[in-house]
Amino acid sequence: MRKNYKTESDKRGMNKNMKKYLYNIIIILASIGILTSCINEYYYDVEETPKDNPGTGDQISLYFKVPFGETRMRNGTGLDNISIGEVMIRGIRIVFYDRNGPSVRHYWDYDINFQYDTGSSSFIASGNDVKSYDLSGSDESYSILTKAKQIPQGDYRMLIIVNPTDQIKAITRENNTLDDLDAPFNTMAAYSMYQSWNGVDGTDDVPAYFLMLNSQGPINIVKGNFWPTAEEAENHPVRGNVERTVAKVICSHIGSGSGNVRSVLEAGDGRFVMHLGYDISGDYDLPDWITHCIYNSGPWACGGTYDKTTKICNKCGIKYGFGLGNYTDIPRYVVATDLMWQVDVINKKSYWYRHLAYKAGNTVMEQYGDTDTRNFYAEDPNFSGFSGKTEAELNDEFLYKTDIQRTNGKGDSFRRLTPVAYKYSPYWSWQEGDNDPVYIPENTMAQDEQRGNLVTRVIVKATLKRERFDTPANTLPVGDFFLFTGGVEGNSTYNMNNMDADGRYFYLLPAENVVKYKNGTTATPVNLRNGAIPLADAIAEFTADNPQFNWDNIAANKNPALSEHLVFYKKGEMYYEVPIIHFPKNSVKGEYGHFGVVRNRGYQLQIIDILSLGFPTIPTPGTGLIEQGPTRSIPHIERGANSISFSWDNPVSF
Repeated sequence: MRKNYKTESDKRGMNKNMKKYLYNIIIILASIGILTSCINEYYYDVEETPKDNPGTGDQISLYFKVPFGETRMRNGTGLDNISIGEVMIRGIRIVFYDRNGPSVRHYWDYDINFQYDTGSSSFIASGNDVKSYDLSGSDESYSILTKAKQIPQGDYRMLIIVNPTDQIKAITRENNTLDDLDAPFNTMAAYSMYQSWNGVDGTDDVPAYFLMLNSQGPINIVKGNFWPTAEEAENHPVRGNVERTVAKVICSHIGSGSGNVRSVLEAGDGRFVMHLGYDISGDYDLPDWITHCIYNSGPWACGGTYDKTTKICNKCGIKYGFGLGNYTDIPRYVVATDLMWQVDVINKKSYWYRHLAYKAGNTVMEQYGDTDTRNFYAEDPNFSGFSGKTEAELNDEFLYKTDIQRTNGKGDSFRRLTPVAYKYSPYWSWQEGDNDPVYIPENTMAQDEQRGNLVTRVIVKATLKRERFDTPANTLPVGDFFLFTGGVEGNSTYNMNNMDADGRYFYLLPAENVVKYKNGTTATPVNLRNGAIPLADAIAEFTADNPQFNWDNIAANKNPALSEHLVFYKKGEMYYEVPIIHFPKNSVKGEYGHFGVVRNRGYQLQIIDILSLGFPTIPTPGTGLIEQGPTRSIPHIERGANSISFSWDNPVSF
């Protein structure tokens, strides 16, 4: 097995006797079919020469494997432009470095293409340098065998570059060295990690032709890899694996299923109470969105409708009342809908090929030829030394989405999630979302660097809408509203506030109501004016903290505003953060590698339920160490508060 040229040999390598012993074990097991095809494809050691090679010749052939991503792609079913684009090839560069230099000794570009053929509904490898190809591998990859090429015999280190960019071509020519590949490249540059194509129908512009390099660093080439004839070389090719330089993130909405996840005292599925606490004796207009009677024990109990002027139900004759103590005063609900997502804290720099690191548990270094990919991690250019850096320094290294102006991989907006079929899916503005993945650079960090402003995260956005009991399609966003964290805590008498999963209470108040309470034109309901923090005190504190806030024209306030007990939300929108998990916590010792993204891995986030109110803006990443579990909720609550329930699938190669 090769030793990584950047690392001490006692950390990366194995001694010669041990290597030969393992080599023999592998050959024996492979002969009886115990090992998978991935392990069968052993690599010649620097000091090993194929026994049937006479040691002469200048012909060499390459057999390399590319991850397919999904097994279903082999039979042509379930294909889409995204999955096809991930495996397409348009050219390969091979670079031979001097073993002792290591400077470039030889390089050439193979005429090799790998495309999906609509006529045959299958993938086809073509080009003057293709000897054969195989789609039937058992390890979710396809392989290509190249025609033999005449190269002077010698000891080299080989680099495979699939879909090479102009930038990497420029540093893999004569007079370049292997050290040139240790200079990180700019992942923000256009087409630095993949190109694009128009899809099978010529109309869809999607990522394709992904840059791929050796999966475990340069491969050692020895004299025994050269053969006298092309036929012998093609029968004994040098074997290698490549992987994409990007990671893939997918997000989906799966819902709670059981309906037992509760966000408020009486509701679930991201459903909250909107407090409508007018004084019953006051002169008020019935809001247009209140139509059907909610007499006694909830929706549909009566079925009548209110007269807007008299506020009296035409069926049961009960007048609608907002004040406490009136038995028609059933809280109105709002529902979290229109979930969207995007990725944040993106690495601006990456190595050309993955730098090996310690495996899960931080005890054993990955070695060339290891196949337990689930335990692999990586060391990227920003792996350590960035805790405590200034904001300006971090902005040079990471892309932060502190405003709603960028999505990664495609477009400049949040991605729409497709709602699972559940009670409130008709409230969503769409029934089919954008299911495309987001491709991002590798971003890993040492154990003591797994902090909020260094870890890649997913931002989830939700919009609150009013629950209607007639036609869900007629529902409207709640618009601007206030979050109030004082008042009287909920009980059997005061059931017009919310309780999150940690037992904390809060009220949602229409913005226009709070203005009237502040101005004294409407009496503040008893459950808002009592308690440890009365609403009047919270309003005074909010005004002092936000002197520019326009109380005379609420709509004129274009941005959210915060104070300790009163928060102003715009357009019913709220945001959540979910750090991306690489190693599940139950599979590692300590926190090493728990967070981060590794190239050529797919990360699947599943949103289960909205448990509490989110942030009014995209939350600024924290600077403290983070752990798996619940994410931060509304601003005044500490970082560990439950706000959104989710799950991560184990990352897999794609």
